[in-house]
Amino acid sequence: MHDTISRHLLIEGDLPADMFTAWVIDRAERLSISGWIRTCGAGQLELLITGERVLVDAMEVACSLGPAAARVESIKTLGEALSKQGSRQVSSFVRHSVGSPT
Repeated sequence: MHDTISRHLLIEGDLPADMFTAWVIDRAERLSISGWIRTCGAGQLELLITGERVLVDAMEVACSLGPAAARVESIKTLGEALSKQGSRQVSSFVRHSVGSPT
């Protein structure tokens, strides 16, 4: 059985927001993980990813490298929890506007 977790991240750096957000959504869909992303301010993106632990870890590594046009300076884990979702979930990733995700 695979652990399904949710990890809340804050990514900081030189992050072209629209391009980085689209890149994250594409990678999340390829890994079949769900979650959301939003811009917090200049050079900051907040991300919540949910899926099998190994896939969430892979997504975090991918984010640390980012797309070619971005320069990631840091990724901070704001929280992590076991997810109540089953390991066979439908991938859904949402882009939120500035403000609280719903």
